[in-house]
Amino acid sequence: MRILIRLLILLAVVWSGWWWMAASVIDRGLDGWMAARRAEGWQAEAAPITTTGFPFELQTQIMDLSLADPETGLALRLDGTTVSAPAYWPGYVTLSVPSTPIELHIADSKHLFRLQDGIARLHLHPGVSLELDSMQTHGGAWQWNTRLGNVLAGDSWAMQITQDDVIDEEYHFDLQIDNLRPGDPLRVQLAVPADWPLSFENFAANLTVTFDRPWDRRAVEDIRPQPRRIILRDANATWGPVRLVADGDLTVDSMGTPDGTANLLVENWGELLDLAVAAGVLPASIRPQSQTMLGALANLGGDPTRLDLGLRFAGGEMFLGSIRLGPAPRIVLR
Repeated sequence: MRILIRLLILLAVVWSGWWWMAASVIDRGLDGWMAARRAEGWQAEAAPITTTGFPFELQTQIMDLSLADPETGLALRLDGTTVSAPAYWPGYVTLSVPSTPIELHIADSKHLFRLQDGIARLHLHPGVSLELDSMQTHGGAWQWNTRLGNVLAGDSWAMQITQDDVIDEEYHFDLQIDNLRPGDPLRVQLAVPADWPLSFENFAANLTVTFDRPWDRRAVEDIRPQPRRIILRDANATWGPVRLVADGDLTVDSMGTPDGTANLLVENWGELLDLAVAAGVLPASIRPQSQTMLGALANLGGDPTRLDLGLRFAGGEMFLGSIRLGPAPRIVLR
């Protein structure tokens, strides 16, 4: 019995030492990371960082956080967040997102996000690079606001990102948003009819992206990994009478120029054409020609209300069949 008691005492001492060492490493590491960013010219400020949760958890409170990278124009401001992890491996991280506004600046545009019960769980590989193995994030009601007002909102969301078992640079994405609601500025811009529903009936996507390197701590400290191949297996959305389904396979060069094909299925495409004209995306003068061309394509499939389009990206241009649509969009993460 005495041996058992001594063993338990020894284990308690060792565990306590491990916990205090891990907590100190986390606090010093975060303070050091902030100092390193400031030395690079960033704005990086926060209230004093402390870690609690002894004996089984490591809970780090980060309050009044402000980060700004002058090179990319990206800036983040939030009132506070809690980062927790089991004491046996700090690489299993749970991030609690505050319900107060999260302020994000991208170049000269300001964005405000509000999230209810937002949780992100990250599994990081052991090692100093903290390479991402997987992430699951979900939450309740949310909204995205700009200076124009509410742009988008929804009742809940869930997203899962998983690193491939074989290719470290490859990640699988699954996204589901419930009751996605475009805000008034977006509805006005798109000239959405007043009788259309407020929210999407469904909005989901499943894709695989291969980047030029894995996601790790350098994505924050240095430069974001850039996509080199995008395989869209299934993206679907239903809003009012219009339903969209998309898939595709694109390669992306070092300049962000895509090459490959994408397929888009549009049900009740005439309604979408009306939106494009009303929003000014499609000139009214070419509406009849567009109606005739797309109607002919739809009739080839046997259902005049159902349009199956094949988009092709090549040489920096975007084509519908042999018809040039214009320059292809660049795909670059900043």
